[in-house]
Amino acid sequence: MYCNNVEADRDLTDSEKDLLRALMQIGKPEAYRFIPQIEDVRVKIECDCGCGRIYFVTERSDDVMILASRKFDRDDGGTFVYFVLSVGETLAGLESISYNRFGEIEEYPEDALFRSLGK
Repeated sequence: MYCNNVEADRDLTDSEKDLLRALMQIGKPEAYRFIPQIEDVRVKIECDCGCGRIYFVTERSDDVMILASRKFDRDDGGTFVYFVLSVGETLAGLESISYNRFGEIEEYPEDALFRSLGK
């Protein structure tokens, strides 16, 4: 299934907060200063395919930084890769990419990550 961004306006779930915290604690040193924002951000855009991609900002920016990333192995031999993003001093979102066991992107075309980063 391909990703389809939809508008949202909701708080983070407890599992989303836990995932963001865990990723940021093992991310770049500067990621720590963004952790307090987890309690206050609202999901503004999310994907409806089930991949877990969520954004807290709606405006594109060239000031995007990857604060943390982590690869998780799946039982079927594939992987999930998550990226925590910031825009300037604002926690901006959680990007998710799923690869099958052959290393091919499953959920959406390869350039989707670059589009989401505003490139």
